[in-house]
Amino acid sequence: MVVMKKYWQLICMIFILTGAVAAAQNAPFASISVNKNEGYVGEPIKIVVTAYTPTYFTAPANFENIKIPGAFTVFFKSEPTSNTFNGKRFSGIKKTYNVFPYEAKDLTIPPFNIKVTTPGAEGGYQGIEMTLSTRERKIIVKDVPNNFDENEWLVASNLQLKESWIGNTKEVKVGDVISRNVERTVYGTVAELIHPIVWDSLPNVSMY
Repeated sequence: MVVMKKYWQLICMIFILTGAVAAAQNAPFASISVNKNEGYVGEPIKIVVTAYTPTYFTAPANFENIKIPGAFTVFFKSEPTSNTFNGKRFSGIKKTYNVFPYEAKDLTIPPFNIKVTTPGAEGGYQGIEMTLSTRERKIIVKDVPNNFDENEWLVASNLQLKESWIGNTKEVKVGDVISRNVERTVYGTVAELIHPIVWDSLPNVSMY
């Protein structure tokens, strides 16, 4: 008798869980994805946050501002999308961000809250306001490799260097002023991660 009771309890639990999953498959939801689960200090990590609905949006989705402690976050782009989940087509809007860790400390991406207006279930026509949330994500951030100088470490896709002088550098007299300009153009990072130029000291020359 006890065995039979437990059997029916198990059957009921299966039906409840199956019904919850089916309902979730037909309801609006939010997702978050990252292009890597670990990276070095300064290495960009792409985050994509998406709001999905099984019907359509009746108003623009409102994504809250992202704040990730220990990293600089730069918004990249926003675009519509669509995807199929368990044989059902969902419409979506996604936003892409580039995250740049600035310290060797694991990042915690807090849940994103997205306010949407959508009929939700099929057959509806009146937009209903609701807030969708993503899951929390963890990213491992590794320190600068041992064979690199921390003050010279820079993760970038491209770096251009230009140098120019103002003044006669071939014939210099006491009291002459010569100006040297060094310009660095870096792609694939943020200005905060570019180390300042360290000027070498020169004997009998004042620098300012």
